[in-house]
Amino acid sequence: MKPTNVVQYVRHTLAVIAVLGCWVRSASAADSDQRKVAEYTQFWRTALASASGISEAVLAPLIQVEAAEISTWNSGKTFRVRYAVKLDWLTVTREDQFMVWINESESAYRQLGLPRDTWLTGADLKTVIARQVFDPAIGRVDPKIKPAFRSLEEAKAFVCQGHKLTALERADITFYVPGKVPREDGRPYLVWSAVLDEKANRALNGYLNLVTKDGKAWENAIRFYAVPPSGISPEKN
Repeated sequence: MKPTNVVQYVRHTLAVIAVLGCWVRSASAADSDQRKVAEYTQFWRTALASASGISEAVLAPLIQVEAAEISTWNSGKTFRVRYAVKLDWLTVTREDQFMVWINESESAYRQLGLPRDTWLTGADLKTVIARQVFDPAIGRVDPKIKPAFRSLEEAKAFVCQGHKLTALERADITFYVPGKVPREDGRPYLVWSAVLDEKANRALNGYLNLVTKDGKAWENAIRFYAVPPSGISPEKN
C-alpha cells in the first residue's frame, strides 16, 4: 500500500471511530435518560397516591400513563407525565411535573441546599414539591367520586336546558378550570361554550361541576378584534 493510501486509510478509520464514539455516547445518554424517566415515573406514582390519600394499589386501576419525558431548559431538567384518570364513565387527562435537575448556574433556591448539576434523589424531590421549587404540579385522584350524570351527553343536555341553548360549541372534561379559584379542587368539570348570536359576536361560556351540578356561566365575545387605526369596525372592512 502506498504511503498516501495508508494516510487516507488511517484518516478514514479515525473518522469512523470518532463517529462510532459519538453514537455510543449518545446512545448511552439516551439509555440513561430512559432509566431516569422510569425512576421518576415510579416516584411520581408514589407522590400522586400520597397526595390523593390512597395506596398505590388503589390508584393503579384509576390511571393510565400516556407519556412521560424529561425536558431540558435554562434552569435544568423537568420531568413531565401526561396521564388519564378514569372515574366511572369519565376519562380526564391531566399533566404533572417537577424539577429533577438544577443547573449550577441557576441562582434561585440556593437557600434550600439542593444539589446542582446532578439528578435529584427522592429525598430532594420531596423538598422540591414541599417548597414549590419551580412550581411543581402533582394532581389528586379521588376514587370515591361519582358523576352526577350518566354520560357526557346527559351533562351537555343539562347545560343546554339550564341556559336555553340548542347546542354547545365546545365541551371539555377537565380538572383545570380557567378563571375559577382555585383552578383545581380534585373534581371533574365540564368546561363549555355556546354561540348565542354569530352576527352580533355573542357567546356564552361556563363550567359545570360534574359531581355537584354547580356551575357558572358568563357572556363573552366569540371573536376579539384589535381596534383599527381608522376606528372603522372590522366587519366593515
